[in-house]
Amino acid sequence: MERAAIIGSAPDHTGYRRVTAADPATPVQATIVLRGVDATEADDLLSGHYDATTRAPAGPDAGGLAAVESFARTHGLTVVASNPAEGGVAVRGTAGQMDQAFGATLAWFESADGHRYLSYEGDITLPSELAPHVVAVLGLDQRPAAKPH
Repeated sequence: MERAAIIGSAPDHTGYRRVTAADPATPVQATIVLRGVDATEADDLLSGHYDATTRAPAGPDAGGLAAVESFARTHGLTVVASNPAEGGVAVRGTAGQMDQAFGATLAWFESADGHRYLSYEGDITLPSELAPHVVAVLGLDQRPAAKPH
């Protein structure tokens, strides 16, 4: 089965060092974020031209949502929640299952101040026919996104 990378999914581990591979039995939860049916919606949001008073958000198409749920179950992941309005599918499984499903290697990384975080190496990949439906997979990189002042 041919796989495609989710563009921009490889984490930047600058300032972190890899400590060890994640135990394959480590429980992990992630959210698969699907692309909305209105392809211009994201562009409008990013450019500041989105007007919530005149346009309701477009969720993913039903076929994409069903394909993501099926993909998750095929890889032994539990679908915890599926929300068409928000365009996300929450899944739970082990680090080993996540590695297999998303083609990335989960590992523990340590920051300069000694804090350890679960993250992954490489790009997240998905089957080529599924990748166009997916914008991101959140939760596999558990490093803090914001830094306190």
